Parts: sequence; C-alpha cells; structure tokens
Amino acid sequence: MRAVLMLAFVALPALGAEIRLEPGLHLGGTVHVRVTGVAEAAGQATLLVLRTGAVLTVALERVGDRLESGPIHLRRPCDLGDGLFLAVQVGDTVVAATELGGGLT
Repeated sequence: MRAVLMLAFVALPALGAEIRLEPGLHLGGTVHVRVTGVAEAAGQATLLVLRTGAVLTVALERVGDRLESGPIHLRRPCDLGDGLFLAVQVGDTVVAATELGGGLT
C-alpha cells in the first residue's frame, strides 16, 4: 500500500528559480531535491519534517540545467536501510529550502 505524504513548498516563478521534491512523496519511496533557475554550480538544500523537527541537509550538484541531490529514501522510523533517509509517517509535511537563488523554500 502506498501512502501519500503532504508536500509544502513555495516556488518563486517570478525570479525563475524553483525548488521541488520529485517525483513525489510516498512512504517507502525515494525523492530527489531539484533546484532550477539558479546560476550556481553546486550547493546544499535542507529538508525538514514539520511534525518531528527532523532535519536532513543534502548536497546538490549540477545535472544539465538544474541542481539535484542524490536519492533520499522516505522511511518509517522503524525501517532499516542504507543511504540518506528521512523518517516520516503518513500525513507528515516535508519542507525543502536552500540559500541558492537568494533563498528558496
């Protein structure tokens, strides 16, 4: 069973810069942070789970016309595994932010 998590982010299309979590948030799934419309060649993004205050900072690298993180796994707190992950539950809100492009949320 796939449970959908809520995603909160604000894009700044007027400035041409945007931060997104793609392909979408699903418990047990994998997402990437993608930043478009910025000139920087690399940077960082921070993800925050609002319910728990859990924070994960990820590196962003240039991939074509955007900056992108490696895979981030969305797991329940009791799940084990390797790699970058956020512990989430159904209904959690995950927010992504970066200082790139003058600051995006």
